[in-house]
Amino acid sequence: PTYEELRWQMAVAMTYGVSNLDHYIYTSHAEDYSTMLDYDTQTVTDLYYDVLKADNEIKAWDEIYMAYTWLGTAGVKAGASSTMLDKLENEIDLTQNGLSAVSTNVDLLVGAFEYDGTKAYMVTNAGSAGSQTVGDGKNYITADATVTLTLDDADYKCVAVIDNGEISYVAVNADNTVTLNVEAYEGVFVIPVLN
Repeated sequence: PTYEELRWQMAVAMTYGVSNLDHYIYTSHAEDYSTMLDYDTQTVTDLYYDVLKADNEIKAWDEIYMAYTWLGTAGVKAGASSTMLDKLENEIDLTQNGLSAVSTNVDLLVGAFEYDGTKAYMVTNAGSAGSQTVGDGKNYITADATVTLTLDDADYKCVAVIDNGEISYVAVNADNTVTLNVEAYEGVFVIPVLN
């Protein structure tokens, strides 16, 4: 997998509240198989550094993530049909978890979390499969998403957004909306901050 694909796989797992991420690399000498170690020279490969970079981004904020309890995950469709989202089971209702609405131009997975009465959200770009059959080897298509979250009626000042292991702050509009860019192969953790 590429660095972007690794980060996306990790973000999807975190949207479902995982408590640990493991990388399993098995030995293969096939020409098209990438390993984290060159078995002939015993030197690490580019894949090793991609995994290290992705892991370090998560480790930069893992204590924040681990403090929250996962409440559930929902799919947010941008179009009429989504191979990934049509297969979801046991979705939560985001309107019962602090969000009045979510609008997007790209399919999303949204995980809801809670810590000491405070909600947070893992918003992950879901992309779309290149065909209707999941896992058939077709290309997976992703594009940047413009996401607008409408927060419940609390008095929010801003949201903290954790992206690539870095925290930034985005002001909440007077109508309790906040608009974010969630890039292709990307997931961001959003924490509403009260006034």
